[in-house]
Amino acid sequence: MQAAIERALRSRGRFDRRRGSEKTWLYALALNLLRDHARRAAAEARALGRAAEIDEGRADERLEGLERRDALSRALGSLSAE
Repeated sequence: MQAAIERALRSRGRFDRRRGSEKTWLYALALNLLRDHARRAAAEARALGRAAEIDEGRADERLEGLERRDALSRALGSLSAE
């Protein structure tokens, strides 16, 4: 609601009575804000999904690295001091 009022105040100079009533203009402003919010939320969700996929891939790489390090440590531990 606050964003709609702020947008209305900022763009009050563009209001044209010949194109519609104040009520219609305010509803259009509010609807456009709602659409902007929905688009932003969808884009954010897609970005977070992509980031989660990337992090999962890195987690696999980290796990493989730990497994290799542990295998190397065991192999070195089985060697004689010579």
